[in-house]
Amino acid sequence: MLKDAEESFADVLKYRRAELPELATISYLDYMGSGLAPKAVRCSSTSLMCNPHSLHSLGHAASVEVRAARHQTEMFFEAAEEYDLVFTSGCTSSLHLVGSLIPFGSSGCVFMHPLAHNSLLGVREFVSSDRYFCVRDASTATSLIDLHASTTDMNLLCVPAECNLSGARLDFASFVGAVHSSVTREVLIVVDGAAIAGKAPVTLDGSGIDFFAFSFYKMFGAPTGLGGLFVKKGRPQEMLMSHKKYFGGGTVSFNDHTKHGSHHLRSAFTEAMEDGTQNFYGIAQVRQGFRALDSLGGVTDISHRIQYLRTYCVDALQHLRHRNGAPLILVYHAPSTSLPIVSWGSSVAFAVLEQDGTVIGHALTEKLLAGLKVYVRGGCMCNPGACAEFVGYSAELMTEARNAGHQCGDEMDVLDGKPLGCVRASFGASSLPLDVDRLVAALAQCFLRDETKPELVQSSSALRLRKIILYPLKGMMGVSVDTWPLQTNGLAFDREWMLIDQTSGTPVAPKRFAVMSTFEVSLDWQLNVLTVQHKDKVPIHIVIDEDRQCWIHNSLRCTVAPETKAVKLKNRTLPTYRTYEEAADQWFSSVLGIPVQLARNLPSAEETLSNSAALLVVHEGSHHQVLRHMNAVDRPFVSLASYRPNLVVTGAAPSNNGSSERSRGASPFVENLWRSLSIGTVQLVATGPCKRCQQVNVGAGELKHEPLASISSLCRRSGLTEILFGQLFGIKAVTAAPVVTTEFAVPWTLPLVALGVALALRLSPLAIPALACAKIVKTVAQRPLLLAEIDGVLIHVGMRVRVGE
Repeated sequence: MLKDAEESFADVLKYRRAELPELATISYLDYMGSGLAPKAVRCSSTSLMCNPHSLHSLGHAASVEVRAARHQTEMFFEAAEEYDLVFTSGCTSSLHLVGSLIPFGSSGCVFMHPLAHNSLLGVREFVSSDRYFCVRDASTATSLIDLHASTTDMNLLCVPAECNLSGARLDFASFVGAVHSSVTREVLIVVDGAAIAGKAPVTLDGSGIDFFAFSFYKMFGAPTGLGGLFVKKGRPQEMLMSHKKYFGGGTVSFNDHTKHGSHHLRSAFTEAMEDGTQNFYGIAQVRQGFRALDSLGGVTDISHRIQYLRTYCVDALQHLRHRNGAPLILVYHAPSTSLPIVSWGSSVAFAVLEQDGTVIGHALTEKLLAGLKVYVRGGCMCNPGACAEFVGYSAELMTEARNAGHQCGDEMDVLDGKPLGCVRASFGASSLPLDVDRLVAALAQCFLRDETKPELVQSSSALRLRKIILYPLKGMMGVSVDTWPLQTNGLAFDREWMLIDQTSGTPVAPKRFAVMSTFEVSLDWQLNVLTVQHKDKVPIHIVIDEDRQCWIHNSLRCTVAPETKAVKLKNRTLPTYRTYEEAADQWFSSVLGIPVQLARNLPSAEETLSNSAALLVVHEGSHHQVLRHMNAVDRPFVSLASYRPNLVVTGAAPSNNGSSERSRGASPFVENLWRSLSIGTVQLVATGPCKRCQQVNVGAGELKHEPLASISSLCRRSGLTEILFGQLFGIKAVTAAPVVTTEFAVPWTLPLVALGVALALRLSPLAIPALACAKIVKTVAQRPLLLAEIDGVLIHVGMRVRVGE
């Protein structure tokens, strides 16, 4: 590293410690998505202001801020001589404004560069499809303009300053030359500057560009909802003014409200174009943002550092190798065909590869890196053209993905071995080489594990039921029990209650609210209550059996006349549920910080609140294998509870027919091979392995990076392309069980002996017919509740597991 670069990065480190202390423990590599607002911007204190259209002192103060910010922005982009700046709600709004006011008529054309962001691509909708053309370079632009551009209506050439996916920067001058070479056709040029603004010097005066759009939050991290559109003086401004139909407050100098009335726009271009009251407090933050850039050495120094970091990052990524010498990383910096790329900007697009060259999906990569507090971006970055050029996401593959149900933002990242996006690391004003080092270390930790085979868990003990865990309140910690009724839809009272986000109408999820893992849940059948505690708050008590007396004063019962509502679960909608009094909602809302509602599933509901299946079964040996892979057996937050299983089994069954130990329970992840299961008179059938996400990393109120990273590595060793852990089961059949009378308080051992349950395991796939569980006598009385009185068949810890043929 050069001496001046070392000094520059030392200054950035001091700045980060003062203004962005959060970066001490994380690596933020998503500056193309948004800049990071320093304390000076987040906590900027301005004088009291009001609507700048008001003439008194508070309105005058706002007007001063608006004028100062406008002037400072024009000076930053070197546009004060030839351009005027219109404040908008963002770059997208700016581009929409241009497209909506260009008089395309019936013959006007839009010429679009293939690396255009969706916000720029949207301009094509203002013309018919036969008037839309893709231009790769200046030569193509010249040819297409000569062939197709209208001689009577307006034409528009749309070019991104920088590709937001790859970081490729284009030669503006060549495109401007192509436009000006046509003397018989009028073509204006609009540049999407969102990706380059604040990361490299931009000189608009003398550039020949007609429109330049950008967003401030991309530059400073704040203010959001504020952007700008530079419009060249002369013909471009006259055209926008003459075709502007709508007018709002502040943009007219005179307006007659009558039927045949008329209005007159203000003579000053910016005043005529900025409808309504300006975001004056947001505009005041702009001045703080420019001060922050100055504190970081100014845009020229920032650009030099970004160029250095990109080169350093690409080199470091390309040095990552598997043990067989195969590259771990494929950097996307060569388009499928030639493009006029003059330099590279702030982004590095890449993919992670297996030893054999197979692509590991961007969603999985982003998820694992986030667990290590390295924040990148995955997907097509709202830039389908760039994804096609650099990643090979062809139109045919896009159609196949759409037909397979793929949507932007979901977790489908590979289809038939072909990537549906990439991973992007992007740099900004406050980036350091340390961020690159952390990225490289995280990639190595997640994807360059020891390639030796997983060792088998050899055991001579019989396969037995080790734990029974139910989760009464969906998303909260489970309750371990030694004996429990198993019903047609799973364990009794498992996920019977939930917290609903009143804004979205969906259950509150731990991966979004890690505080969910800090609630303590307990069941007391003698008192007939479910108790929820949180630190020092007074606990809340919820009645379990609504037909029975509760022995806790002021316990919560469901409302007598519940409203008919619906809640959106993962793959379906639950039509109705029961609610509780407002005090319960307020209790949970005060902890979570959002308005939530406590709800209970209807007693007659056939569907449970579980996302996937009735039961999740995990082998204890699988958990031990993950811990060995982590070398972190002593980490308390990685426990069996992290996987949220209902049934945990341990041990290995002896082989009776020579089958392999792996298929019979001696190896971790053996549960993935199970197809059916019997627990006493209950028969279960596998519905598939459980797909894992960051929720397994939630513990003690925090989001960690393990055990998801280790589970992913072990799965990839086994040739799996998804993160799977544990097997999901549905209820297939229940044979009638002995009836246990509740006339007397029956000891727990009696029904267990009477059931005489034994666990058998079958490996043949079976269908899942609906069948009701055998009913153990249930009576209603004002006395403590016994487990034997609950519908279902009792299972208990210690039940033996035998492998069937």
